[in-house]
Amino acid sequence: MMTRYLALGIGAWYVLAPFLWGYPLGFNWWNDVVIGAAVAAIATSYLVSWNRIGGWALMAVGYYSMLAPFMFDYLQQSFAYWNDLVFGVITVGCGAMLAAAGITYGESASGAAGA
Repeated sequence: MMTRYLALGIGAWYVLAPFLWGYPLGFNWWNDVVIGAAVAAIATSYLVSWNRIGGWALMAVGYYSMLAPFMFDYLQQSFAYWNDLVFGVITVGCGAMLAAAGITYGESASGAAGA
């Protein structure tokens, strides 16, 4: 499933976005770098094995990314606002897909429940 590689790319984008968009060094800069590192770490866990927890964690990070501009009031910085909002939605979608894949692949790899 290519979704795990997409999630890895999203993590890399979050880390690179402050450099490419020219965010001023401060909270927004570090916020996106930390979000990117978290997304990349979770996506990397899918390269090792399938798990449902990682999908839920990816969704939580995506929701945080979408809410961060409102919680920390950086709506006036349009690049940071739109970056976090759009990629937050994509991150939530990837997390949902990976959580569903973790159910499917995890059960087939470990056998049926109760067996």
